[in-house]
Amino acid sequence: MAIKNEPSLNRIFQALSHETRRQMLARLMIEPGVSAGAFAEQFDAAQPTVSRHLAQLERAGLVTRRVEGRSHSFFANAEELSKADSWLSDHRMFWSGSLKRLGEFLDEDDE
Repeated sequence: MAIKNEPSLNRIFQALSHETRRQMLARLMIEPGVSAGAFAEQFDAAQPTVSRHLAQLERAGLVTRRVEGRSHSFFANAEELSKADSWLSDHRMFWSGSLKRLGEFLDEDDE
């Protein structure tokens, strides 16, 4: 199995490593267009903290921003998230197959 080591995957997994960012992304997937201010209220966090989390999600390509005047709205980008899902799926199949073959080998050895 070829190991995919794309810099974009590193950014995606780093962004997803924080619970707050995962919660933000989950909200955006069901409620597109949430403002930064709404996130600040949801997490009872200072605006700079929320902005840093959103910036990291943006750098990973997991969210996009729409600016209208002073209002910033955010939207999930499922296409980038599918890269992480694909990577996990590939590795899940590899390990499932490897563990199955190991189990079969051990069963043969017992006979």
